[in-house]
Amino acid sequence: MEDIKMELVVREARERIGISVCCMADILKLTEEDYLYCEEHFNDSSAFICLRICNILGLDFSKV
Repeated sequence: MEDIKMELVVREARERIGISVCCMADILKLTEEDYLYCEEHFNDSSAFICLRICNILGLDFSKV
């Protein structure tokens, strides 16, 4: 249940500030498929990538 909640938080934050999947992938130097995997499996992804995603989206990584 926690995983689903965080996935939604990340997706909603990205959509709220108007950053597309393509832009996030470019910023993180990932393919769109790799970025989507990270967004959809946030808690199973690399902590470094998760920290970068949180920084870009203005989310508090310590509360993830």
